[in-house]
Amino acid sequence: MKDLILDKHAFNRLSDKDKAWIKQELLKDPSFQKELDLHSDIVRGIDIYIENLIDSALIEIQPFQIEDLKNKIKHIDKELESEAFFDIQTQQNNELNKTIQAVDTELESEGFFSEVSLNSDSKTPVLKLITKALAAASILLILTFGGQYLLNKTDYSEKYTEVFEHYENILSENVYLELSEKGFAGNPEEASLQKIIAAMSVYDSKNYSLSAVMLSELLENGVDKSYQSNVQLYLGLSYMGDNQINRAIPVFLKLIENNDTMKETATWYIALCYLKNDNVEQSSQYLSILKNSAYYNKKASVLLNSF
Repeated sequence: MKDLILDKHAFNRLSDKDKAWIKQELLKDPSFQKELDLHSDIVRGIDIYIENLIDSALIEIQPFQIEDLKNKIKHIDKELESEAFFDIQTQQNNELNKTIQAVDTELESEGFFSEVSLNSDSKTPVLKLITKALAAASILLILTFGGQYLLNKTDYSEKYTEVFEHYENILSENVYLELSEKGFAGNPEEASLQKIIAAMSVYDSKNYSLSAVMLSELLENGVDKSYQSNVQLYLGLSYMGDNQINRAIPVFLKLIENNDTMKETATWYIALCYLKNDNVEQSSQYLSILKNSAYYNKKASVLLNSF
C-alpha cells in the first residue's frame, strides 16, 4: 500500500483516502515528508529519461502501423533464430542475445503481440511507466541491433546466383548419336531414349520444374545404365534450377559416391547447393576437394577466397 501511495503522490493522483493516510503518517513521523519528496524526485527523473527513450522509439517506429511493427519484430526474431544468432558463443554477442531474448519475453508477457496491456490495473503508476520504458527499449533494441545484425550478415545466396549457371546439355547429342548408329526403327531402347531427349529439351528451355519431374520418372521406370549417371546429374541440376536445393543434394551425393566420371561436376554443384543454404563450412569442404581439378580449380579457388 505504501509504495502505491508514494507513486500516486509523485504523479499527483492521490485520492481523499490516500491524502488522509499521508496526513496520518506525517503526524506519526514528520521525517516521512523527506521520503515523499525523495520518491517524487526519483520518479520525475525516471519520467524524463523514459520520455526521451519513448521519443527515440517513436522515431524508429514512426514508419510502421502497430500491426506492421509487430510483424517487423516477429520477422526479425524469426530471421535471427534461423541464422542461429541466439547460438553465437562470443561473449559480446552472447550478452546481446540474452538481452534481446529477455526483452522479447517481456514484450510477449505484456501482451504486445496480442493486445497492448500496459495500463493493467495490477500495476502501480511507476510500474506502468517502467513497463512502457521496457517496451520502448525492447523495440529499439530489436529493431536497431537485430536489424543491424541482419543487415551486416553476408548473403551467400547472392554469391550462389553469381556462380550458378545453366549446365550445357551434352546428353541429347549422345542419345541422338546412338539412335543414328543403331537406327530409329526397331531399336528396343528407342522409346526410352526418346523420353530422355524430350526431358532434356524441357531442360534446355529452363523449365526446371517439369524437367525434374520427367527425369525423375525416367530413373524410377529404369533407364539404360550408360545414361543413368547423366540423367541423375541433370535431375540434380533441374532441382537446383527449380530452387529445390535440399532435393538436389542427395542426388549429387550419390553421384560423388558411385561415379568417377561425374564426381568433379557433382562436387562443384553440391558445393553450390550448400552455398545456397548458407552452409559455408560444407561448401568450403567440397570446394577444397576441387583444388586439384583441371576444370574447376580456378572457379573453386575464386569462390573460396570470397568467403
